[in-house]
Amino acid sequence: MSDTTTPTPADVAPRASSAQGEPDAKEAKAAADAARDAGDELATWKAEARKWEAQAKANAEAAKRLAELEDANKTEAEKVAERLANAEREATEAKATALRLSIALEHKLDETDAALLDKLTDEDAMRALAARLAAAQVEEKATRPPRPDPNQGRNGAAPTNTADLFAATVGDLIK
Repeated sequence: MSDTTTPTPADVAPRASSAQGEPDAKEAKAAADAARDAGDELATWKAEARKWEAQAKANAEAAKRLAELEDANKTEAEKVAERLANAEREATEAKATALRLSIALEHKLDETDAALLDKLTDEDAMRALAARLAAAQVEEKATRPPRPDPNQGRNGAAPTNTADLFAATVGDLIK
């Protein structure tokens, strides 16, 4: 037999190196290797997860530092150019919104129909859609001719209930 002993979970688990109790990448890698050597699959996977988590945290910190350095290294002209580009983009979006609203008001569209204009960018297409939607609204609101009133033009008091109406209608047919 071999003289190797099976490590316990306390031996395999990485030890916290930071003040927050999180393992660093070297300790996580060592724990993963120890668990793999011991043949404990669950401990191996846990150690691997800890190793990659530590690596991801290190990468996130490095990316944050890089972004800070890039921002600090920007010249004043680059910063002004970036602000100008943002202002131009916002102005373009504001003009497009104003155009959509004016077309919707021009055609007297309700909110749901006006929201359909948000998907379009071409002014001619917006106007064509608004005209079509306005025509559909007019058709919906068109009044129908009134239904004829069977009591209109009759002499005397009109029957007040359905039984009297039925008797009056059938009585004329039976006689």
